Amino acid sequence: MRARDKVDVAWLSGHGPQTKIQFSTDHDTGTHDEEVHYSEVEWGDDDLEWIICHACYMLDDSTYTNWNPGFDGVHGICSFESAVDIVSTGYLGEYSADYFTDGNHAVYEAWEDATTDTLDSSNKGAIYSAIGEDEGYYYYHAEDLGDPLDDYYTGAISLYGFRYDKWTC
Repeated sequence: MRARDKVDVAWLSGHGPQTKIQFSTDHDTGTHDEEVHYSEVEWGDDDLEWIICHACYMLDDSTYTNWNPGFDGVHGICSFESAVDIVSTGYLGEYSADYFTDGNHAVYEAWEDATTDTLDSSNKGAIYSAIGEDEGYYYYHAEDLGDPLDDYYTGAISLYGFRYDKWTC
C-alpha cells in the first residue's frame, strides 16, 4: 500500500541539484545517501497543500518545470532558485511558520518575507504553484488550508497551469 500524505504543510531539508533532493537519515555521517527524483514524487495525493523544500537549486529558473509531475494535488512548492547559505538559515523555519500563521501573510508572502528576513542577497528564494480559476492557491492563508473540497485533486477546481516567481533575498 502506498503512503498518503496527511498534513497541510510539510518541510523537507536536504540538498537539491535541479533534478532531485538528497537527504540522509544519519546526520552524524555527513553523507546524503538517500534521494528522491522529481519523477518519483506525487505530492498532495491526500491532504498536502504546500511543501517547503530547504534545498539548493530545486526551483532553478531553467529546470523548475521538472517538478510538474509531482503536482498530484499539492498547491505549491516553496524552495530556492540558487544555492542557499545553510549557516544563515537558522531561523528560516521559525520565521516561515510565524508569518504563515499570523493571519496577515499569504503563503507566498510568508515564504518571501521569511527568506528575505533571514538570508542575504546572495540567495534567491522561489515559489512554484498550481493555478486554479483565480490563482487562489498563491494567495492562500493558513485559515484557507485543510478544506479537501477546495482542491484540484478532487476535481472541485480545475488546474489551469502554474505560476513561478523568484526573488533576491
